[in-house]
Amino acid sequence: MLGTVPLHPGTETIHYHEPHVVELPSGRLVGMIRFSWTDGDGLKQRSMLQTVSDDGGRTWAPARPLSFLGCPPHLLRHSSGVLVLTYGYRLEPYGQRVAFSRDDGATWEHDWVLRDDGPDGDLGYPATVELGDGSLFSVYYQKAAVGEQCSLLGSRWVLPA
Repeated sequence: MLGTVPLHPGTETIHYHEPHVVELPSGRLVGMIRFSWTDGDGLKQRSMLQTVSDDGGRTWAPARPLSFLGCPPHLLRHSSGVLVLTYGYRLEPYGQRVAFSRDDGATWEHDWVLRDDGPDGDLGYPATVELGDGSLFSVYYQKAAVGEQCSLLGSRWVLPA
């Protein structure tokens, strides 16, 4: 084991899983971690924590919660320098969303909708790639309509100005 991410205070009983990391040109690693818990009403909640490492993953900053819900995370550094975070959104309206950071993960513009037509919360696990023309393609699983089985779906899109 090279290093571990310190838990966010008060979250020792939360389930952490499905991390994703991207390396910046500076060598800094920006990581996202899915976490889940059950709230006071017994509802399952899912969100993401962010952490960084400046020494190749030997030490990590304490994981901090993002200010928005969604999971699991997928990170991509676009050729423009923008960090792209795609994630499933398992609350109504169900679908796939994106967050952008133009300052290497210090702040996020979140809840940009790729699609919001999922019939239920059985969806997610997006992965995004940049195509040769700078556009993006995200693939994920989601039901195309009520009563159907989950399918592998995709969206081709461009970064907002």
